[in-house]
Amino acid sequence: MPFMLLIYGFLFATVVWAFYHYRPRGVNRKALEIYDALTQILAVVAAYYAGMWIYWGAAGMPEKQKIVAYLVFMSGGTAYLLVVAIAGLARNVAVFPRSRRAGPPEDHRID
Repeated sequence: MPFMLLIYGFLFATVVWAFYHYRPRGVNRKALEIYDALTQILAVVAAYYAGMWIYWGAAGMPEKQKIVAYLVFMSGGTAYLLVVAIAGLARNVAVFPRSRRAGPPEDHRID
């Protein structure tokens, strides 16, 4: 189980880093910050309800209490990661597409 948590921690850090590192440039900063804040709020709410869904299901099983905390953490964290990853992809492809960005794309500039 500790090795699984180590892998999960790496995956969590990678997704959150990519979400903020690959923010689109040349867009309205205020709209981008609002989108990112709403994404984080939605991700936390999804994580809470996914974790509580597992917890409520296992609350009546005292023999399973040792694994319940691990399952709650993993299901909540996975819901968080899915929301952040999907919202980040949607942000860069559909909400702020390249056609709506100001100037040439910085990452494809040829010098």
